[in-house]
Amino acid sequence: MGDTASIVMVAPAPACERLLADADPQLRDACLRFTDLAPARAHIHNHGAQVLLCDVNLLRAAGEPGEWRGLAGRLPLVLILEQPPTLAESKALLLVADDYIALEAESHGAAIAHAIDNAVNMHKLHNQFQQVLAESPDGVVIVDARGAILYANSAAAVMLGRKATAMVGEDFTLPTEHKAASEVELPNSGVAEMRVVDIEWRGHPALLASLRDITQRKQVEKKLTHAAERDALTGLSNRTHFQSELSAAIAWAADREKRVAVFFIDMDDFKAVNDNHGHDAGDQLLRTVADRLRAASRTATLLARLGGDEFVAMARDVDVGGESQMAERFLKALGRPARINDVELDMSASIGVATFPHAGRNAHALVTAADAAMYAAKEAGRNQYRLYSREAGSATARRKRLDSDMRHALSRDQMTLVY
Repeated sequence: MGDTASIVMVAPAPACERLLADADPQLRDACLRFTDLAPARAHIHNHGAQVLLCDVNLLRAAGEPGEWRGLAGRLPLVLILEQPPTLAESKALLLVADDYIALEAESHGAAIAHAIDNAVNMHKLHNQFQQVLAESPDGVVIVDARGAILYANSAAAVMLGRKATAMVGEDFTLPTEHKAASEVELPNSGVAEMRVVDIEWRGHPALLASLRDITQRKQVEKKLTHAAERDALTGLSNRTHFQSELSAAIAWAADREKRVAVFFIDMDDFKAVNDNHGHDAGDQLLRTVADRLRAASRTATLLARLGGDEFVAMARDVDVGGESQMAERFLKALGRPARINDVELDMSASIGVATFPHAGRNAHALVTAADAAMYAAKEAGRNQYRLYSREAGSATARRKRLDSDMRHALSRDQMTLVY
């Protein structure tokens, strides 16, 4: 670049003369005139320039409007027109240029001076704004009222797997509701949060969409959600998640007059495994139970571990008699010995089954009914299942009441030994 700053004018000779006829002498002296764009660009490349005034027809012949800024060498650009443009034409021109001047203007000298000052100031402000956007770690896409891209920074190009320059002029889909943040999928299987605000771009209304890559945050949220909903030992749902899903399943079934089955599964003599082989062996056995329940379940079955050796399963849309078939599959899966630390351990389970709407009309009632049926299976000899009945529910209620009464009596020293 040379030291001399100048005004470069590219237009047919008659047009140059008309524009400079009544211009300030200092402006005339600073204006280098060319009739072709190629030598003008060579001069700008070798010596620099303050501003470029160019005939719009010459630019149209050299490239598309989206390329004019590149053809102008990133200088402040003033377009030379035959006559003043309409309002719509003016908006379109100012999207790619900083200002314009018409040959039909009454005072060309004053119009040129004003256009140059305005173009330089607008270009400076625009470049400062664009520099801020370019350095932003967030993706930025600016679109016009029709949804065509006017600008995209490098961060947006990386997120969208494109080149920023290639994106200009393409359509960009924005959410219909601009006030709230929305999530959009990225080509690399990531997720970005998009916010849209109204701005002015080169003096005209536009929309700025900011894209923040939240892929890592979503992955962390997913892990936290998984941890909050899952049993750490087995990977099955935990009590809270199971209760929530069961409530939703009951609401779904009530609207459609469907049945929901709950299975309460308790391992027989599990305490002996912990006592005789250690808690590590007990944990391995519980993971084996979870794996076998998964294998024996149909796709729509939700499995959970409530704690200790207590498991539950929930199945939607169960046909009459289907719950018994599922219970048989669970018993068969859990009735095979398991090899833990090179020791073969016998396994069996007692299962209680309760169905909506027969045994209960909410999640708590249904789990309680299945628990009562499980105790009936224990009392009948274990390694079997029982369907809920009112008798089983009454027996469980009496047993729990007796247990509560005995605890209260012990805490108040109300127990008496009789022999």
